[in-house]
Amino acid sequence: CNEVLAIIPVKMLIPTFYVFTLIFTLGKTEWNSVSVKYSIIGGFYKIPMTTDKIKGEYVYLKNHEEFKDVKLYCYPTDPSVCIMYDKYGRICGMRVAYMKEDIATRAKGNLSYKYDKIPIFKEGSAFGIPFYYIDVIFINPDLLMKGGPASRTEAVGDGAYLQLDGQTWVEMPREESKATALGFTKQACFPGMGLHYFPNMTKDLDCHNFIPVFLLYNHGKLIGMGLIPFGSFKSKGNREWFEDPPKFIINTIVPHAPTCLADWVGKYGTISFHIYFTKANAITPSCIL
Repeated sequence: CNEVLAIIPVKMLIPTFYVFTLIFTLGKTEWNSVSVKYSIIGGFYKIPMTTDKIKGEYVYLKNHEEFKDVKLYCYPTDPSVCIMYDKYGRICGMRVAYMKEDIATRAKGNLSYKYDKIPIFKEGSAFGIPFYYIDVIFINPDLLMKGGPASRTEAVGDGAYLQLDGQTWVEMPREESKATALGFTKQACFPGMGLHYFPNMTKDLDCHNFIPVFLLYNHGKLIGMGLIPFGSFKSKGNREWFEDPPKFIINTIVPHAPTCLADWVGKYGTISFHIYFTKANAITPSCIL
């Protein structure tokens, strides 16, 4: 019952897509704060924007492998979600991790989706737990190599960057009109979520090659993005970061998809996570475009 309530907006009573995702929501065009996990009940956790606001909630894990002046902070004993801060102590990204010991639980050890075959995933470990992970950074990588910019126009950063091919940092288009040029295909608009775009998503897609990323637009502007790989998860600490959307939600949100997408969601589950970048109520995007 709680899982159903978690995906139904109270006022609309409409099922909401739980993407195992990282969503970034804009108030107008300004990214001014970070909160995570889309859920009407028990969600929208506020993330500290600077290290001086951590107040013991997170612990220092290590410096980033590529960006040497960037520090990662996580919940104690829980590497599921780690926050990145630049040398000035300001938020500059997030690392989302998927525990190797958990991802094939629902599949009973026979998960057809192979994380080590999808370039966007890297391997790591923390607190003695091995995992696959995806990094999302909010600052131009060239600037992060120098520790980050001395000043910012927006509190969160200048964009959202992913290594879709596992090597090159690519900025996600903040204008909807530029999404298709990057290989994203238009899917459904969902009230409270926005208009969805998935990479290379067509009815002919082989789900073995599914890149678990989507972008969200509202009135032509990027309001968020998400990550949604197949698999299972278990809480590793005091906070449950992820969501597991039911199969019918996938069919609603991704109408131009192969049958294997919803089938695998039902068979293997997903590890859904959202990140929002605005102080405004997250349930604001309109589907009246």
